[in-house]
Amino acid sequence: MTNKITYTKQGDYLLPNLKLPEQPKVEIGIWGVRVSGGDLCRRQKHRPSRQARQRMNNIRNRAEEIVNSELIYV
Repeated sequence: MTNKITYTKQGDYLLPNLKLPEQPKVEIGIWGVRVSGGDLCRRQKHRPSRQARQRMNNIRNRAEEIVNSELIYV
């Protein structure tokens, strides 16, 4: 089975008319990381202490500030 490829001319170039296959929608977090149910169960099983969570929140908040100021709101 062969598929015929069609092209569209853009200036001096012929670009192929390509279509990606359908992909299922996936929910991702703020950093583009997908979290599955199994990961969530493992995270709760090894839950960090309150102090460790506060430190992680501080690190995450600072990282978000840096991304926003240097990459998004340039």
